[in-house]
Amino acid sequence: MMVKSQEFHENEASILKEADFQLSGCKACSFDFSKARRRPRILKCGHTVCENCLFTKAKTNEHLVREHNHRIYDCIECNAKIQLPCERKNDEGKPPKNKSILPYIYK
Repeated sequence: MMVKSQEFHENEASILKEADFQLSGCKACSFDFSKARRRPRILKCGHTVCENCLFTKAKTNEHLVREHNHRIYDCIECNAKIQLPCERKNDEGKPPKNKSILPYIYK
């Protein structure tokens, strides 16, 4: 009985450690999320990266930009291809903000 309880607590600690990392920073750049430049964006694959990484690490290809007016971001965790707009001025076409993390960002 004691072994199961210990395994449960170790598993729970592992989950909490991962949740803490998800809340604190971007896995692509390791910087903390912020409400300004590094807003957390949730991708279609379910992973979260900061908005800055989303656009600075996205591939721009002359054909994609000219013909389709978008660029591609490869998810750092699963390599899913995420289509992004070329412009980053407004939220149109961007992945949604990760609203489960936003309340925990203080800067």
